Amino acid sequence: MTDHCGSVTEDGAAVCVPGSCSCSPAVKYSEPIQFANVGWVYGGLTFLSVISLVLGVRWMGQKNEAKRLIETERKTTRITS
Repeated sequence: MTDHCGSVTEDGAAVCVPGSCSCSPAVKYSEPIQFANVGWVYGGLTFLSVISLVLGVRWMGQKNEAKRLIETERKTTRITS
C-alpha cells in the first residue's frame, strides 16, 4: 500500500474517500460519455420513419386503386346488363 494516496488504518487497511484518489471507483470510471454517434442514431431513426411513411402512403394508394377498379367493374357490368 505504498502508492495509496488515502489514509491507512492501524491494521494496514486502506481508507478511500470517493473521488479523492486514483484508487477510488469514482475517479476510475469517470470518463465522459461519448455522444459522437447520437447524430447517426437520430438520423437513422428519421430515415426509417420517412421510409415507412412513403411505403405506407404507396400501400394505401394501391389499396384505394384496387377499390376503384372493383367499383368501376361493377358499374360497367350494371350498365351493360
